[in-house]
Amino acid sequence: MDDLKGKVRALLILGFSDKAICEQLSMTRDQLKAIKEQIKEEEVEVFEGATPKDIFANYWFRQLQCVRELNEVISLLLNSETQSYSALVSAIRTKSEIWDKVIKVGRELGVIKEELTKPTFEIDPSDPEAVSKAKAMIERELRDFYELARRSGLTDEQIARLYDSEQ
Repeated sequence: MDDLKGKVRALLILGFSDKAICEQLSMTRDQLKAIKEQIKEEEVEVFEGATPKDIFANYWFRQLQCVRELNEVISLLLNSETQSYSALVSAIRTKSEIWDKVIKVGRELGVIKEELTKPTFEIDPSDPEAVSKAKAMIERELRDFYELARRSGLTDEQIARLYDSEQ
């Protein structure tokens, strides 16, 4: 029964409809309904009595899995003969959005303190050494981005269009 419940859970996570799950696993709607009820109870148990830290840790691990899967997608896109640049950019942006959301949820649960939003990198424009270091850091980041884009097969013109679209 646990094996069947695991299969139902996996198909639900993948977004299968009840009808498709019943067909895939050769079960009746009533059987599926009973298993879904068990799954719901187990999911609720995870949060009953959980502290904000427990909830955040559970969320964090699930988001890490999403990032790992996105990394696999990015790797496949980078190594594909028919590269989809928009899909690649979308996957990279999605990773960034996941991290933004992790921080937001952490703050909402009180696990991440608000002080972290204060700037940690300030430049005194009158300090030539600080300005020089900041410029060097920005140039390094741009070179890294350019290299990633070139390795993914983008031409200079396509890279320029990506940059212009961000403006």
